[in-house]
Amino acid sequence: MKTRVIFFLILFLAGAFAGCSELKDRNPPAIRDLTVNGWSVRDGRVWAVSGDSLNFSFTLTDGGLVKSWSVKENGVVLPGGSASGLSTDRLDVSVWYHFQKTSSIQISVKDDDNESASVSFSVTEDPGVKLVESVTLSAQNQVTPGNFVSLLTGAVFTHQQVLQNAAGIDAVFYTGLSGLSTLASPADPDAARIYNNSFTGLTKWSVRNPTQFAASYSNSRAFDQISRAFALSLGWYEQSEKAESKVSGLAEGSIVSFKTNSGKLGVLRVKSVTPGPDGQIVFDIKVVN
Repeated sequence: MKTRVIFFLILFLAGAFAGCSELKDRNPPAIRDLTVNGWSVRDGRVWAVSGDSLNFSFTLTDGGLVKSWSVKENGVVLPGGSASGLSTDRLDVSVWYHFQKTSSIQISVKDDDNESASVSFSVTEDPGVKLVESVTLSAQNQVTPGNFVSLLTGAVFTHQQVLQNAAGIDAVFYTGLSGLSTLASPADPDAARIYNNSFTGLTKWSVRNPTQFAASYSNSRAFDQISRAFALSLGWYEQSEKAESKVSGLAEGSIVSFKTNSGKLGVLRVKSVTPGPDGQIVFDIKVVN
């Protein structure tokens, strides 16, 4: 009888400890809704210019109790960037940061179970943007000035130039069967059906860059005001969920965000379109330096 009691006591204690472990693991602390100056942090990076004042805002939550938190720059706690001796299951935090040079930022939180969580990102000197004006492409029935373009430089290429320059070409222009003026990546299957020359057609290229495009709700005035790479980044991530390998229905005033195969972000503004397979398109580009 004594042996049986001891056996059940062991089972009870084992279950109790297992239950505690599950509760502990089920409720770790979390850092949520991280923003910098009101914008979500994307790709673990924020671009800024020396002298900028940045506001880091985030929410700390825990199934138990948050006990402490800190915000560090290159391992050093920022002024006003820590607190301890807390006892709350939710805390909204706001910390100001004066940017001077590229830095690594780490936000950490610890709870009453001594569990912790952290988020890291970099604040990097904004490289600025480059403006390329009045890029002109012809539709599929016209040879000149060219049907293919580098969105990084604005260089335009003809059929005779594409095979040796394929790696640097980000977009092609055509009018589709529906009559819509279209910019597409060289990897787009519809573009390959239009540009199907047996010698220089898209399927003959050694490299076909899978550029992504997304029509933007922005306007011409907003385009003119873009001067930082950070603005291009925000514009892209606002539209990226609907990004595709082509954008159709282009008209004067259309604004299109894009991301090249190399990861460069940019936006273009259509200045004019002459519709049809004998037509052309003229646009300005702003792209990260």
